[in-house]
Amino acid sequence: GTPNPTNLATDADCWSTTSGGNGNGLPVAGDNILADASSGAGTGTFNASLNITTGTVNTTGFTGTLALATFTLTNTGTITHDGGTITSGTGGIDGGAMTMSSGVPTAVVTVTGAGTWRLNALTIQAGGTFTADAATITMDGDWNSSAGTFTYGTSTVVFAGNGTLTTPGSLNVEYFNNFTVNAGVTLTVATNNNAVGVVTINGSYSAPTVRLGITGSLVLGGAASTNFDLRWNNANSLPGGTYNSLSFETTAVLAGNITLTGTNTADASFGGLSTRVGAILTTNNFNITLT
Repeated sequence: GTPNPTNLATDADCWSTTSGGNGNGLPVAGDNILADASSGAGTGTFNASLNITTGTVNTTGFTGTLALATFTLTNTGTITHDGGTITSGTGGIDGGAMTMSSGVPTAVVTVTGAGTWRLNALTIQAGGTFTADAATITMDGDWNSSAGTFTYGTSTVVFAGNGTLTTPGSLNVEYFNNFTVNAGVTLTVATNNNAVGVVTINGSYSAPTVRLGITGSLVLGGAASTNFDLRWNNANSLPGGTYNSLSFETTAVLAGNITLTGTNTADASFGGLSTRVGAILTTNNFNITLT
């Protein structure tokens, strides 16, 4: 029959077991999905969710668009996004380890609205672009956006499993909007990280040699572990806690006692506590203790 690309998830004529073919049936559990140069430059739109369980997804050489819309593509295998565009509305991918690579054409993910994504790991290589808009992206492992582009919008990134976080690492560039580390999770951070929204730490944020910069606000759970240099760059109340070091970039207000355990690893001359010229710190009778 004639493929109908607006019914990609239910039209068997859109799929083939050979590149450029059609009519071989829908992908099922364990099947691998390949979108390549022979898949065309148009748009294939999901009209239902699709679960290929252990199957893999590969878009090497693809120049078209896979539009998830409000639906979910589920797999536990790897996702190699090496060409074309994947879009989602409130849908997304619930999948394995995803690599957005730097091939030609480059790989793009564009979320419009409150998409729901969950990945075992994400690596955005040079040339890869992930535009999150208002998505919630749940991570069960590593995140590496050190070479590619992640445009955070109003999104929330939730670390729900142990992993390593690697950003481009600049001190004064925001890389996330809302950012959460769940209870029981250890996030090991290899580079400087900055967030413009709400940072919620219920588990362990372990970054003993780099900074966490917060332009928004900070919420600490009862079991939070805060092994990092904190760069506070907003006028919101700073909750009491224990940090390696603390630098105030603007007017700040304490909402609890602060303990500082070390020196500023980015500039040891600051010691454990530093303030920018002109910054005003209101302690509200709370203490800052350097140990």
